[in-house]
Amino acid sequence: MSKLTRFLPSSRVILFATCFLSLANFFNLNYRRPESSELHTAREFVPLEVRPNVVEESPPATQKPIRLYQIQPDDIYIYSAFVDRRFNHHNVRMLGIQHEDASKRLLCHFNINRNLISEVAVKENYLIFGDWPSPKLRYMARMYACPLPDGLQPAQIEVSVDGSNVSGLVLPIVSVGGVEGGRQDLAVCVKGIWGSLDANKLIEWLEFNRLLGVQKVVFYDVMLTGEAVKVVEHYAQSGFVTIERFDFAQKMTRLFDEDPLNSHLRGSNLSQEQAYLVSMNDCYYTQRNHFKYVMILDVDEVIVPMRSTESLHDVIEAANVEFPNAASFNFHTAWHLGDYGMTSASDDEPLFMQRNLRRSEVTRSQPKAIINTDRAITVNWHGTVTVPSHRSLIGNVFLPWQRYGYVHHFRRKCKHAPDKCKEMLRTHSTDDVIPRYKSRLSNAVNNVLTELELRYSHI
Repeated sequence: MSKLTRFLPSSRVILFATCFLSLANFFNLNYRRPESSELHTAREFVPLEVRPNVVEESPPATQKPIRLYQIQPDDIYIYSAFVDRRFNHHNVRMLGIQHEDASKRLLCHFNINRNLISEVAVKENYLIFGDWPSPKLRYMARMYACPLPDGLQPAQIEVSVDGSNVSGLVLPIVSVGGVEGGRQDLAVCVKGIWGSLDANKLIEWLEFNRLLGVQKVVFYDVMLTGEAVKVVEHYAQSGFVTIERFDFAQKMTRLFDEDPLNSHLRGSNLSQEQAYLVSMNDCYYTQRNHFKYVMILDVDEVIVPMRSTESLHDVIEAANVEFPNAASFNFHTAWHLGDYGMTSASDDEPLFMQRNLRRSEVTRSQPKAIINTDRAITVNWHGTVTVPSHRSLIGNVFLPWQRYGYVHHFRRKCKHAPDKCKEMLRTHSTDDVIPRYKSRLSNAVNNVLTELELRYSHI
């Protein structure tokens, strides 16, 4: 008999054990890990603290909660919110997806002090990219903006539907921090990566961008698998890559597919692209305190200067002199299509881009851009969508490609309209820009392959 039971009657022992088990069950039930399918729904408003203007570092991506905040009772789903103090009117900007039938009037509530809450109507509520890709798509990406009371540094806000008796959504504001000693020049945002990407191609793409002057790559990880995971984690350890988990895309796609009026798009990736508009803009706002410029790229395209002695930083400096009021510098595109055939056999050339030098003519079709983080309000695949209403600012400026360079977009097959593809496949030329980087790029890729104990998969 233990010392405890010697001094307690048997009935008290049973009562003590019962209470202990009840408490254990309580904590197991209430401190479980949330399921990935759960939504952050409306809850009671918690008074906010007035916070001093301090620089805070964002927590690591692995510690961030799954972000899918629903504003009830409407079909509005918010991914993230940011304080924007760049222009004359300071705002809290929110990014999300909204059903076309949802309320157009939202209210934001800010806690000024313990006894006073400021209520303001959402000032801006607009589509990020019009009716693309289909005018019949019912869930669309949007940005909302609430005017921010002077002197307030909120950690969260409450958002509610005007006229609703449902409690508002308490939405945390993303703390993006800052860079001691000033911002760096250039980051790349990749809206989403998934599946088993070719590890060799991914290393080549990352090292090419590093060679061109990119200082950070941000991946929105939808569901990456295979050796590409090892590659991305390797670059994340050095700080060159940041990985953001992005469950939002799959969750919103399920909502798209459940809508009967979206049946014509079911199973396509068109509806999911609306979620990627959210990730692009989330990346833009997350990185704007850290970088002066951001590029929105996929892992099958690079922007390459015409002169191999120049970096993308040199291009930006020159473009700023010629176009000082531009919100983004847009680059023409050339297509390196697998339909053209390889320029050298795989046994002779291990680098993917060097094997696929045949390209289309350089055109304005589907450009990419280097975007000024002080000037754009919303962005998409091809550049700036909206800028503040300053008469002096120009949203997008196409740079003369003969002097500044152009986008090299690598695709297995032509995906344009049939007539356009026939025209593109009729003629092609052999690119003479990418080969100028061959030696330096080959050395960089080989070093990483050796470090990761990988080899060229096609040799």
